[in-house]
Amino acid sequence: MSHALPKNLRTIVSSPLPGKVLNILAQEGEYVQEGQSVFIIESMKMIHELQVRKPGKLQEVRVKIGDVVVANNQLATIE
Repeated sequence: MSHALPKNLRTIVSSPLPGKVLNILAQEGEYVQEGQSVFIIESMKMIHELQVRKPGKLQEVRVKIGDVVVANNQLATIE
């Protein structure tokens, strides 16, 4: 039996801009706090830390270090 939240109660973590994933600062299944940086993206020779907007459990991490992402690319979800 699954205890996953319905999709409408999950928060999607997405990349606001295109770039390359340089680091992932939290592991899938880890609880993260609001404002915590979870991904580092390099875009246009600048480093951007992507922070979560809501606390919860990091799930469905869809990228790995070195992946190239486009703007609005889903990186993970927060439950």
